[in-house]
Amino acid sequence: MMRLLTQLLLAASLVEMVPADVASLELQSLPEAENGRPVLQTIERAFQPLPPPSSDRAPEQVDVARLGVVTSAVSALVVDDASGQILFEKNAREVRAIGSLTKLLAAAVFLETEPDLSLSSAILPEDVRAGGRDHLYVEDPLSLYNLLEASLIGSDNPATMALMRLSGHSQEAFVDRMNLRALSMGMTDSFFTEPTGLDARNVSTSLDVVRLLDAVLDHPVIAEITRRGSASFTSGTGRSYAFPSTNQLLQSYLNRDPYQVLGGKTGFLPEAGYGLGVKVMDEAGHAIYSVVLGSETSSSRFQEVKGLSQWAFDVFRWPDER
Repeated sequence: MMRLLTQLLLAASLVEMVPADVASLELQSLPEAENGRPVLQTIERAFQPLPPPSSDRAPEQVDVARLGVVTSAVSALVVDDASGQILFEKNAREVRAIGSLTKLLAAAVFLETEPDLSLSSAILPEDVRAGGRDHLYVEDPLSLYNLLEASLIGSDNPATMALMRLSGHSQEAFVDRMNLRALSMGMTDSFFTEPTGLDARNVSTSLDVVRLLDAVLDHPVIAEITRRGSASFTSGTGRSYAFPSTNQLLQSYLNRDPYQVLGGKTGFLPEAGYGLGVKVMDEAGHAIYSVVLGSETSSSRFQEVKGLSQWAFDVFRWPDER
């Protein structure tokens, strides 16, 4: 993880010296073709490519005329996992509210307490928050694993608050741990005030969200849960629950051969717009992180991440392909 953080910092510094973003010349969402693939509106290159980070594992852009994809997102970033090379960036360091992307960090901090996920618990009235999604009944016995599923798949706010409570920490102590953990991940432009993402003071950047994804998807529980398109389970009282993932990219062609979504999370607040961060891999095992923050609509964030990911796999070649 530290290797990726170092390479990201190097790549970001190169981006700042030679700006790579001309996407702001035109802002619009990507229309979707009948096969589900976005109709790419690519940006033609108007200057020389950036020098890549020094790495023999970095991909090389073979179609130098295609600079990127037009997006409505205020901020966007695509990063190669193996080398840390930035493949596309748009306002990647702009600090913004990130909504429920916050739940990824909350899950990581909860799991650091090494809980027995098979233990039974329940959402209490004190866990309920106004706004957002509620999939579960109060005081209905569920396993800790089920609460994690509800938080990360269904973006359930009471489930997230229950996990915080069950960590044994007060909210203040839990949030302190979130901020310390974020700093340890290299998220130097991020700050968190509570675990659900309902507070617009939970802020980050596209660059920091990549760092977050890189760290939390190393945890097998978070990776396994966030790559699933739905959740279904039965409570201790026999009540059945079923709900889809908020990450509709899991139902797209990017999660079918030759691609696979390796995990990710959505986020939304009126103050933030629509956000999405994912890790995607092609059939050759090349993985990238794609993040958009501040997209105009829920649909556009998925179309834009599909477009950015498809563009990256189309125009870059990795060392083992050359």
